[in-house]
Amino acid sequence: MSGKKQVRLSLWAENLMNSEGTSCLGYGRGISDPYAKVKYQKDDSYAGETEKLLNTLHPQWSTPIFLEYEIGTVLNLIVEIFGSNKKTGDLLLGVGEIDVGYILSNSEIKIHKEDLSEGQLYAYAEIVDESKHLENLNLKIRGLDIKNVDEGYLRLGKSDPFYEVAKKVSEPSKGSVEWVVVYRSAHIKEHSNPVWEKSTIDLDALCNGNLSSPIKITCLDFSETKETVFIGYVETSVEELIDKYENTHGNADRKYALPLRDKENNDSITTGLLVVIEATIEP
Repeated sequence: MSGKKQVRLSLWAENLMNSEGTSCLGYGRGISDPYAKVKYQKDDSYAGETEKLLNTLHPQWSTPIFLEYEIGTVLNLIVEIFGSNKKTGDLLLGVGEIDVGYILSNSEIKIHKEDLSEGQLYAYAEIVDESKHLENLNLKIRGLDIKNVDEGYLRLGKSDPFYEVAKKVSEPSKGSVEWVVVYRSAHIKEHSNPVWEKSTIDLDALCNGNLSSPIKITCLDFSETKETVFIGYVETSVEELIDKYENTHGNADRKYALPLRDKENNDSITTGLLVVIEATIEP
């Protein structure tokens, strides 16, 4: 393999510094709204940036950074993580360095970890397969009986559910698995049976074009003032999603729905169902 290739870079972080700090009375003001900006180290030029995520010190950005890379060369990047703040200006939370060539050439270490002054930055890079990059999964799902994890004031609150879709990345050197988020839906306000808008997901980014590869769909509760709360997850595949779609009758068909599991408490407990209203592949 030689010549120039397009590379897709995915980023996430853990245990970041909280840019919101505390008030003069010692009470918390809130939680950081982090985003990452990527630059080329050689000339400090702009390469791209992620979306901003609200209220989290453990962001998993779904927006990839696309890079042009000459196979076999060194490509060093600078990643700056900021906490967004309209009142005081964005605060730098940490700076990391990534060697894209090292990640791509190492068969044992798929994910790069960089210790920041506070927290950790993670990066996953892969060469884009242009033949598969042109194919997309059209996915539309509905939730049924989504567990309410936001009781709110006087226990009258309801969850504002959204979902994330992630690909499975194995780490041979560690014998572990990471889930890299490639898509995040909008949230539906206060609804236990939400119907999310149809999404279009790049098949190469999701499963490298292998329809039987494991993927994970995680349902969470959105909040504008606090961290998101886990509701449930299901491991599946594009192949299974298509099969569910082809056998499902209507958007309330429980027979072929995917059950969400509560991994944090009891994996056998169902915290809702996901009905596959559409799952089709097209250019």
